[in-house]
Amino acid sequence: MMKKIIFPFAVFLLFAAYACNKEKTQEYYYQCQNQSWPRFNKITFNIPINKEGGVYDIYFYADLTNEYAFETLDFNMIMSTPSGEERIMEYNMKPTGQGRSDILLKKDIFISKKGTLTLELESLMPLLNLTGISGMGIRMVQVGE
Repeated sequence: MMKKIIFPFAVFLLFAAYACNKEKTQEYYYQCQNQSWPRFNKITFNIPINKEGGVYDIYFYADLTNEYAFETLDFNMIMSTPSGEERIMEYNMKPTGQGRSDILLKKDIFISKKGTLTLELESLMPLLNLTGISGMGIRMVQVGE
């Protein structure tokens, strides 16, 4: 009798946890042409913010191929919030090898207004055409209510 109750309850909890997590995570992806990122090609992510007063963790990730030959992936990020605030920061991501690597861009950032959060990324690598990147993305996780 106890097994009959526990199994459906466990399945329900798994679905509930997945549904709650899915609503709080947004992902945006950019597919790189020819598995490369040209030096002066800024990649822009326009992220809708539908809630006032949300707190988020923002991550950048890159899908790297075996052609990526550097120990870091250096880039600049310009972030413009819906309230008009602008933040600029340089990052040095250390890839974990071929496949997906990520880095935390902003932790517990408070976004006060609804609107569009714009993240503009520019490669700071010394090549005019950085190869070995099949795509990149932004993942936003809502951490506060």
